[in-house]
Amino acid sequence: MQYRCTEFVSLIVTCSFISVDPLTIDEQPQDSNIVLRSSAQFSVVASGEALTYQWLHNGEPLIDIDRIQGSTTANLFISDVSVADVGDYQVRVSTSTQFVDSDVVSLQICEF
Repeated sequence: MQYRCTEFVSLIVTCSFISVDPLTIDEQPQDSNIVLRSSAQFSVVASGEALTYQWLHNGEPLIDIDRIQGSTTANLFISDVSVADVGDYQVRVSTSTQFVDSDVVSLQICEF
């Protein structure tokens, strides 16, 4: 048996390098010591494209309720702080391809 090619197919593969800017946290949130029933705020500044945020309290995702606002933004606000709000806070900043967690900070109640 003999084989003979009558058509040639050329396959050209083009690859391109896509540069992805690294996701970074430029300003970390800070600890907060406040008076009971006052308001607390935590903020983060991050660099990257199409950022999303998720704040955590003691490792659990927060959701916006009457007293808690901004759980999926760069700024978390907690009004009428109670003993239940004391603990550790952290934010996860994400893009479609990567994420970074902020430092863990604490909310404590001071007595005056």
